[in-house]
Amino acid sequence: MAFAFDYRRIGVALLAAAISAPLVWFGTGLFPTWPLMWFAPLPVLLFALDSRWWSAGLIAALAWAIGNLNMWHYFDAALHVPLAARIEIVVAPALVFALAVLLYRSLMLRGAWRSAVVGFPALWVSFEYIFNLTSPHGTAVSQPLLFTAQLSADAATSIRHRAMGHQFPAACLFIRNCNGNSFA
Repeated sequence: MAFAFDYRRIGVALLAAAISAPLVWFGTGLFPTWPLMWFAPLPVLLFALDSRWWSAGLIAALAWAIGNLNMWHYFDAALHVPLAARIEIVVAPALVFALAVLLYRSLMLRGAWRSAVVGFPALWVSFEYIFNLTSPHGTAVSQPLLFTAQLSADAATSIRHRAMGHQFPAACLFIRNCNGNSFA
């Protein structure tokens, strides 16, 4: 048979998305439980190392986009944000997360685990920093900072530290046993 579905692989992919999406959903938003964001990337990172690049990117984008839908009603009903902007708010972070997962996958499969551990959060922090510079209020994508009642004087640096803080442990926790450049 030239083409057959691998139902086990599809199930693992959907399971990774089904675990990551609620962690993103409850880890961001108006009242986030921020420690969940430390663990949100882990299922997708685990799936990415044992899958094709396109399926890893698709599942990463899907999981993050579903998780970002937690603010959809607020942007629609309360703020009346135009549809195009709401789609950007959901899709842009999902695409960047997918790129970060693909970067992580690529570096890990090449044996550059140190670069993978640093590259994954660095890409995310760069994304948030660029959106911080281009946003009129400085918090376009950083959802946990969108609606805090009190922004401290160090708000410019807290975005970078928060992003590095919730992505770096996830990348570190996922590193497999390493002997030189080979993985067990």
